[in-house]
Amino acid sequence: MGSFNNGQLSILRRSIILLTAVIAVSGWLVWTDACAAAAGDSAAEVVFVIDNSGSMRKNDPRLLTPETVRTFLGQLPDTTRAALVLFDERARLLQPLTDLSDPASRDRLINSLDKADYRGKFTNSAAGIERAVYELKTGGRTGTRKSIIFLTDGIVDTGDRQKDMELTQWLKTDLAAECNTSGIRILGIAFTENADFPLIQALASRTGGSYYRATRAEDIADVLDRIQALLSPPLPEPKAAAPVEALSPEMNTDPATTARPASTEPVDASAKEDIPDRDASRSFWRFYLPLIFIIFVLMSLVAMLVLKRFSLPAWLGGRKSIPLPIPGADVPKPPEWELQDINGSSGGLRRFDKARVTIGRDDKNDLMFPSATISNLHATIEYREGAFFLEDQRSTNGTRLNDHQVPANKPVRLKSGDRISFANLAFKFVRLDQIISGDTVMLEITAYDAAPDQSGDVHFDAGASEKSMRRCLDRHVDQIRLLGEKYKTFADTFLPKEMCGAIAIQARENMEETRSDKKQHCSPLIKENAFYVICTLPVTASEAIDWFGDQHGGFTQFIFKWIKSDGYDVTACDQFCVITFGMGQQPWVSMTVVPTHDDPDPVEIMSVNFLSDAEKLELGLEFDHHGRVL
Repeated sequence: MGSFNNGQLSILRRSIILLTAVIAVSGWLVWTDACAAAAGDSAAEVVFVIDNSGSMRKNDPRLLTPETVRTFLGQLPDTTRAALVLFDERARLLQPLTDLSDPASRDRLINSLDKADYRGKFTNSAAGIERAVYELKTGGRTGTRKSIIFLTDGIVDTGDRQKDMELTQWLKTDLAAECNTSGIRILGIAFTENADFPLIQALASRTGGSYYRATRAEDIADVLDRIQALLSPPLPEPKAAAPVEALSPEMNTDPATTARPASTEPVDASAKEDIPDRDASRSFWRFYLPLIFIIFVLMSLVAMLVLKRFSLPAWLGGRKSIPLPIPGADVPKPPEWELQDINGSSGGLRRFDKARVTIGRDDKNDLMFPSATISNLHATIEYREGAFFLEDQRSTNGTRLNDHQVPANKPVRLKSGDRISFANLAFKFVRLDQIISGDTVMLEITAYDAAPDQSGDVHFDAGASEKSMRRCLDRHVDQIRLLGEKYKTFADTFLPKEMCGAIAIQARENMEETRSDKKQHCSPLIKENAFYVICTLPVTASEAIDWFGDQHGGFTQFIFKWIKSDGYDVTACDQFCVITFGMGQQPWVSMTVVPTHDDPDPVEIMSVNFLSDAEKLELGLEFDHHGRVL
């Protein structure tokens, strides 16, 4: 074949250098992955799923369970990540998976237990466990041991016996199989003798977990101590999913005979079989097979380049090629935004459409303030991943967000309506594509006590419906009054008794139409300088998020359309209120208040039940430690 010329030798040298680098990098990746796996052996991720139904108040009248869980969370090691799910007729994620190494994050997780009040009407265990599984699958990290601690004092009870049976079977089969496949074990606590012990036993058995019994609330602390010790050892390897089959009649499912009476000793539900150690073979195929493949491809490429004299890329000494433009490679421009001068001392309105704006005294900044209180580079506002972030650049006199100090070099998310202070200069941040929102109070729905008919639905005759709606609205307004003095003043001014009566009359008329055609009906009412929209929905509260998403693209878009409507624009009202009534076995009401005037301390209330997770993230409502009330 002959000797190589100088050009070919140069190519070979460069290829050998490249091949060596690839091998070194691959070895480094193998080493770091092994280190990460070793670190994962000491890490655990756990989601508490706690029953919040009304029966818990009877069995735990002093609310010892939340206090016991608080103590347990405070004792977990820093390597643990934990989350909390509360369930009754629906499931609520109180806190997502949280790193307990951060004291502030641990405190937020612990304090979220304040929402455990045992006021739920039903016991939808399936919704609670499904929400925990979803959190571990989407928010969990690879290489960690994942567990669900499930505590209940009852059976699956949604108010529909047929649905209860279906959900119980689904938990024992499909969801248990999914947990087993995903390496998620369920550690079940049957609280009192009324708990569905066969279900808890089946979930633990089929996910490689354990189950316990706690007769009294005082026993739960001992159970959690045993569970904490169980979180440290590594989990057994996931077994094949158990076959889906119904329990045969001859199988004993009586809790009194299938479990130890009044004991908190765990029953190990994992199989006692010896599982062959496959770590060595798994490591080989996982790490070295891709490496061998890469080396083979590179050697083949070198052979083709040298022997067949293929065209070389520029980084191997070949001719430089002119890069072609890549469609869509341009960085999208951010939405327009403004900084509105609050005190009138710094030049009025500043509008931008840049992805990054610098603020400081130096004239090279995008926003320059010739003031001795402002640092040369004081702060930055940057748009990324669909949101704006404020970052203090170690300024001398600091940056504040909603009257709270912003830590240096720690970006915090902005939402439209936030107040920003650079030293003594105050501004309002406004996204022109969003509704202005400042200190937001998030209120849940208030249910009213209309009586269901024989079909299980609520019968809306004219008199009873109007009275029920009025009572429900009055209770909701009372909740607003309790929020503070300015909210009491708002309620007294914009929601007096005669106004609530007019709203109830209009709501009853709308609800009759909604029941007839299964559509949403909204009617505006104008009183002095306030604009009210009274709406009725043909869905239950749990379906409201999907309804607004399907019909309007989200609840915030629904509000935005009304504010931009000609009817509202003509009135030029200072206050905008949306009162929404819904249907179901437990009809309900909710209220949203959007300030559309220049009050420096406005009342803003958002119906939390209507916002999707994406909308909450878009509005930045999770940053409650910067002055937002969730």
